Amino acid sequence: MAEKPSVKPSGKNLRIEPHPMRSNGLAARRLAFAAIFVFAAVEPEAAWADEQLGLNEAVAIALGANDPTVERYEERAAALEDRAVSDSQLPDPQLRVGLTNFPVDTFDFEQEPMTQVQVGLRQSFPRGRTLSKTRARREAEAAGERAAGRLQELQIALDTRSTWLEL
Repeated sequence: MAEKPSVKPSGKNLRIEPHPMRSNGLAARRLAFAAIFVFAAVEPEAAWADEQLGLNEAVAIALGANDPTVERYEERAAALEDRAVSDSQLPDPQLRVGLTNFPVDTFDFEQEPMTQVQVGLRQSFPRGRTLSKTRARREAEAAGERAAGRLQELQIALDTRSTWLEL
């Protein structure tokens, strides 16, 4: 069970300090909510009389809230475009080096006449238009992700408008 905050006199005013084990974020949130409720209770009409939130402003606020779902679609689209570039490139060449019949007791190349050093370079080439088709597919997937992100934005705007009209 949490202890109550301690009250310490400080000159003319009393100062209330939160318990040292509580986080300051929780105390700050409670203070902010208390201030909002006190302000709304003292002058409820003055708080809302100057500004009323319009439909377009509500939609702008909702879309400007940086919804993580919309950001996720944009990030996935960017990743797919980057992958499209890498998928359309030839695979890396492979270098192969080997020793055959190498004497391990003296490490002398001249000891055995059958000692060989083999060096090879290998490059694979995909068949047909595989690279260009893979790139086109990845770019289409990126366009689909961007469209899904746009759809999510439209859904947020629709939900905001519906909620605003219900109020």
